[in-house]
Amino acid sequence: MKKMLFMLAVISFCGSSALALSPMGPPSAGLQRKQFMAGADYSYSKMDIKLNHGRSPGGGPRVTMNDLKRHYVLANLGYGFRDNWEVSFRIGGGAARDEEPGAIRYRTASPTFGNGYVFGFGTKATFIEDFDIKWGGLFQILWAKADGRAVVSSGSWSADTKYTEIQMAAGPTYQLNERASIYGGPFFHILDGRFTAKSRAGTPRRICYDLDEGSVFGGYIGTEIDVIDNAVFRIEYQHTAAADALGMSLLFRF
Repeated sequence: MKKMLFMLAVISFCGSSALALSPMGPPSAGLQRKQFMAGADYSYSKMDIKLNHGRSPGGGPRVTMNDLKRHYVLANLGYGFRDNWEVSFRIGGGAARDEEPGAIRYRTASPTFGNGYVFGFGTKATFIEDFDIKWGGLFQILWAKADGRAVVSSGSWSADTKYTEIQMAAGPTYQLNERASIYGGPFFHILDGRFTAKSRAGTPRRICYDLDEGSVFGGYIGTEIDVIDNAVFRIEYQHTAAADALGMSLLFRF
C-alpha cells in the first residue's frame, strides 16, 4: 500500500496540464462492492481547438490550432459503491504543443515554460448484464490550469490556460474469455476553457480567447486484459471529427 501511494504521488506531479481526451475504459462498472482500484492512465491525442471571441492587438481574429498534440499521465483511484456502480478520481499532468506555421503555438511542461495541474472525477454504472455482455454508461469531468509560453508572430508571450472537459459514453462490454474483454460505443466530448497571454517585453499587450472543441460527438473501442489476478491493462482508441486519441491504463484492484 505504501509503495502504491508513493507511485501515485510521483505520477500526480510529474508534469503540467494539457488539453487532451482522457482514457474512459469500459462504459460499465468493473469493481465489486467495497473494492478499490489504483493505477495510472496515459493519453496521446491530436485535436483541433477553436479559439473564439478573441481580443488581441490584431483585433482578435478566430484561430484554430490544428492537430494540437498532447500527452499526459494521470494517477487513477477508484472505488466500488455497489457491484454495478463505481466512482474514480484522477490527478496528474502532461504537455501540449502546436507547431502549425502562422498560428498561435502554445507549449507547456518544459521547466522553462512553467507548470500546472489536472484533476477530475468519474462514475460508471452497469444497467443490464446478460451472460457475457454488460451494457452501461459513464460520465467523467476534468478541470485543469496551466502556465506556459505562447509564440505569436515572432514575439514571446507568457500564457495561462484554464479549461473544463466532459466526456459521456454508453455501450457494451463483451467478455471474450476469462482474461480479456472488448468494449466501446458512442461518446460526447465537451471542452470549455479560456486562453490568456501577456507580452513578455515592450509595451504591455494582452490576448484573450475562449477555447472550444472542434466536434462533440465520436466513438471509441478498446480492450481490457487481466495481466495477473489483481491487475488489468487497457488500451483504447477514441475518434471524433476533430480529434484522435490513444489511451492506455494499468490498474490494480485490491
